[in-house]
Amino acid sequence: MTKQIYYTMIGSRSTPKEIMKIMTKFAEKACRFNYIGRSGGADGSDACLENGVKNYLLSCEENCPEYYMEVYLPWEGFNGRDSFEGGYYTLPWMDNKDEAEIIASETHPAWHRCKQGAKKLHTRNVYQLLGQDLNTPSRFVICWAEPSGKSGHVKGGTATAVKLGIDNGVEIINLYHTEHLERVKKWVEDV
Repeated sequence: MTKQIYYTMIGSRSTPKEIMKIMTKFAEKACRFNYIGRSGGADGSDACLENGVKNYLLSCEENCPEYYMEVYLPWEGFNGRDSFEGGYYTLPWMDNKDEAEIIASETHPAWHRCKQGAKKLHTRNVYQLLGQDLNTPSRFVICWAEPSGKSGHVKGGTATAVKLGIDNGVEIINLYHTEHLERVKKWVEDV
């Protein structure tokens, strides 16, 4: 049995439309290689994972498994998502959510200043990177986020998952950077 390959697709809600098209195509093509994408149900980059996977499933001629995405939601119905639909996992129902919150609190630089909603969002980010068991890191993160000045770190809500990825030795592919963008475009366009 081959080892499953997981990746995380996240980023800014203000990701440029042309980047989102590439991310959606990436997610769609990744299904052909049985990669499983993880995300968080937010607008922008996160939605690209869902759109790409759903495009693939619609085009699938045979009985395709529907396990190509794991979308982690901080609360039921987050951003209009159906918490009961296949591929969606909702924080309050996760058996190990307390452990995920501890990881988030140790990763976020100002946890004590976060309100309850922000804490749930950041806790959900832990699953995006480490998976349902909190012990299976993604192979890589593909994102679009403005750099924060630190090597590899980014600004905004994406920062928690990216920092966790860096701490776990996960490759960060930030499409904000031209060389990363060109690499992904080449893979997406390669037939």
